Amino acid sequence: MAEENFFDFLNPLLEKHKFNWFPLLGFGPHGFRRPDSNQRLWEEIWQFTDPDCLEGWRRAPRTPSDCVERWLTDMGPYGRGVSDGNYLWFEEKRIDGVRFHVLISNFRGDEDIWASRWAKISGGWAITRTIDHDRGLRGLLGHFVMRAGFAMVVNCGEISGEYTLDDFRAWRPK
Repeated sequence: MAEENFFDFLNPLLEKHKFNWFPLLGFGPHGFRRPDSNQRLWEEIWQFTDPDCLEGWRRAPRTPSDCVERWLTDMGPYGRGVSDGNYLWFEEKRIDGVRFHVLISNFRGDEDIWASRWAKISGGWAITRTIDHDRGLRGLLGHFVMRAGFAMVVNCGEISGEYTLDDFRAWRPK
């Protein structure tokens, strides 16, 4: 059991980075098209002939997390540059699929275009929510990790990795 307080970890991230877009990304397995055998064969050939991806090929997403990573990479500083590449995402596993609650720093793009991009990558849907920094964002994110048990993926410069409630001091039961 870790001894770090969740908010002692989260607050510096929220203060340092300007999170200004908070989409909810839905992933339903019925809409997702996994790469077929022909695509996988070409990826093996490309991996052998161009292991450094100098020709710009990329492996097709195979999991919900792969879809989010592709979406964020496309958006970030090494993609189209509509964000600085810093983000937090919270993975909510549901009976009908997975939802990702994503906080994106310094987003400068068109939300509708990126919602459409998510649908193309994952076969899912996206909606935008308002970020209320003053009234409850910290509490909501704390609830996601410490009460609901969502995994939190962090990519914020010097801090990156996946965190769960086991990484933080336990909250008292309500």
